[in-house]
Amino acid sequence: MAWTVPTSRSTGDLITASIYNTDLVDNLNYLKSLADGKVALTGNETVAGVKTFSSFPVTPSSAPTTNYQVANKKYVDDSGMAHISTTTLSSDGTFSFTSIPSTYKILAIFGELRSDRTGSYIDSLMMRLNNDSGANYYQHQIKADGATVSTGYQDSQTELPSATIGTDDCDSNSATSIGMYIYNYTSTSTWKSVLMLTQIHYSDGTSGNIRVLSRGGLWKSTSATNRIDLFPNAGTNFKSGSKVSLYGIK
Repeated sequence: MAWTVPTSRSTGDLITASIYNTDLVDNLNYLKSLADGKVALTGNETVAGVKTFSSFPVTPSSAPTTNYQVANKKYVDDSGMAHISTTTLSSDGTFSFTSIPSTYKILAIFGELRSDRTGSYIDSLMMRLNNDSGANYYQHQIKADGATVSTGYQDSQTELPSATIGTDDCDSNSATSIGMYIYNYTSTSTWKSVLMLTQIHYSDGTSGNIRVLSRGGLWKSTSATNRIDLFPNAGTNFKSGSKVSLYGIK
């Protein structure tokens, strides 16, 4: 069936059954065939097959409420972890994140680090918040070196000891993985809690060693956090290629 252009009619023309069927019935059936299988603008329908969009479809502004409903970008950004910034050192240096947005509940820091310290296989990662160099940092730690487990505590520090990291003397393909979380960072009424996790594979010159370190830190300040500085304790800089990413968690 195909579309037939109807013939123009004048008053008094005789409309036969054949003319009626061609001009009206057949053309209406043809139009219906075009509509069959098409997605309607309103109403509930089930669409089968894979549909590929050349542009991103726009969803309702409301959030999904039931299983298998589409989650749009705004919902994901408002509900999960959002990337804020990533820095990869092209030369030896330190890390500083400034003008941190205050739209999240938790800040998350992930990185791969290596200190330029020499003469030792390990260094400490230090952190300052809002560039505060006062004696306002505290930390507890649990450390596992192989099968040996120990604990430690430091108070009234001028920076927060955050992790053990490898140095320039470690194996050339070794880097320290770190993960840190800063809670209630926007609060102006409470001190800031920091959870720090790190894993390092370093060499003592004769055999490989793995250290796992968990630390709980505290910054005794009621200021909202808008800046994070990371630097090595004994070394001067982190080695080129070191990388740190900052995320916000809703």
